[in-house]
Amino acid sequence: MKINFVSFHMALHAEHSGYSQIVRYLNGGKFDLKDSKSFSRFVPSHIKNKLVVYSASSWFNEDRLATELSVILNMFTERRQIYHFIYGENSYHYSGWFSRLRGHKIICTYHLPPSIFPNEVKSIEHIRRLDAILVVANNQIDFFAQFIPRKRIFFIPHGIDTNYFQPKVSFLRKRDKICLFVGNYLRDFKTLAEVIRIVQLKDNSVKFVIITQPEHFEHLKDMKVTLRTNLTDAELLLYYQKATIYLQPMRDCTANNSILEALSCGLPVIATDIGGIRDYVDESCAILTPPGNAHAMAYEILRLIDDKQTLVEMGENARQKALQFDWCKIAMKARQVYEKINAQIECESVLTRLKLMVSIFRKITNMIPVLLPLSLYRLKLKKGFQIWQVLRRIVCFKIRNTLRKRRKKRGEKINR
Repeated sequence: MKINFVSFHMALHAEHSGYSQIVRYLNGGKFDLKDSKSFSRFVPSHIKNKLVVYSASSWFNEDRLATELSVILNMFTERRQIYHFIYGENSYHYSGWFSRLRGHKIICTYHLPPSIFPNEVKSIEHIRRLDAILVVANNQIDFFAQFIPRKRIFFIPHGIDTNYFQPKVSFLRKRDKICLFVGNYLRDFKTLAEVIRIVQLKDNSVKFVIITQPEHFEHLKDMKVTLRTNLTDAELLLYYQKATIYLQPMRDCTANNSILEALSCGLPVIATDIGGIRDYVDESCAILTPPGNAHAMAYEILRLIDDKQTLVEMGENARQKALQFDWCKIAMKARQVYEKINAQIECESVLTRLKLMVSIFRKITNMIPVLLPLSLYRLKLKKGFQIWQVLRRIVCFKIRNTLRKRRKKRGEKINR
């Protein structure tokens, strides 16, 4: 069983972050964008542009098309392999049309919440051609069950590099009260700004560190906060280790990379109770508040930030929770899915051979009524001639002839 990964690293993710990390923990081939571009240059630009537009996905661009064209080319040269698209929304659209030709299987991992998916991926017919779908939150299962059978949908959680993201300083030694916020996509900046305003009115000793892209700074202008962007891995890790509480108001979510990093660094989490958040946290390590309720979130910050004992307990529980999502454990779950898909490949291979034998037998039995009278006439058979010998010779001849034709098509050497 050979696994081929179609993956890339998100530009906004740190080196040790993102779902693409799973490839490091699994054995398999990987399609590189540089090699893909060298192949796609032979495709005329106007055709590539039409293929990108036809995909009807806002995230499927020329680079992703180049990678998928490389995958399709590989499908014609190999047999019975598994292709895993790590980011299905971004990189998979056309491969499903060609996978059946040589017995391949295609798996996609999808990350978008159901409320967002139809807006970002408007064409969904290609999803029906998948052999399996991996989801990173349980709230995605019902949505994808519209397109493929539920038994072919598997929940494989997002992982985290717990060796890199780990706590450094105990809460008892932390003097500053720091609330950390990290991220861009589907973050509720309106609620975040209101939370900061309420907390600072009641306790101006609480500091807020906001790590996001510059286009989101305007939501927090004229507020007493530390704004950072484009950090190195070491700088990001240091902010996690110095923080007291991790704060995450969201509009929707499935898995959340930043929350996993915070948990791994032993930070208690205060987040919005929405989407797939409960697949990753529980009341032992996190406090969840209703969507858009800034007052509830601010109240929980003020209640928790001075309670050292609760901070210590929740921090330890957060670290233990993160260890459940270590990439080694997640990779093991992914292997189990690959083994199930591989078993299907082997089963289908046997069934294909049986179907071939049945089709040959049917063709022979259809020809016997025509061939038998002719053969009897030519042989001038007399009464008492052993007809079963004639039938045996005819059947053997037709089987050999049919197999010879099939082997020639496959380019195999015929043993005479």
